[in-house]
Amino acid sequence: MPSTLPTQTAEDLAKFQRKAMEARIRYAETKQQLKHGERSLKSVLDDDDLQRMRVRDVIAALPGMGKNSTEKLMDKIGIAKSRRISGLGARQYKALLDKFGE
Repeated sequence: MPSTLPTQTAEDLAKFQRKAMEARIRYAETKQQLKHGERSLKSVLDDDDLQRMRVRDVIAALPGMGKNSTEKLMDKIGIAKSRRISGLGARQYKALLDKFGE
């Protein structure tokens, strides 16, 4: 017997859209804070509210890091391009902090 997906009400959809928009705004603010040195890499990696951010976006937001240098660093450390913060292994986490002196 095939299972059916639950139907979403307009209120549910609006709630999910609001939550997604809030997350995107929070991620954008975090990237700006990293770019301007107002926040450390460690504080971002350890923030429970930011665990769904892509590692590539976090690294690229750091001062002096561009798209190419971010990709090279991720390849060197062994982090997949689609990896999110929550998916970082202990060695990857430590390697990132070591690279940026934290």
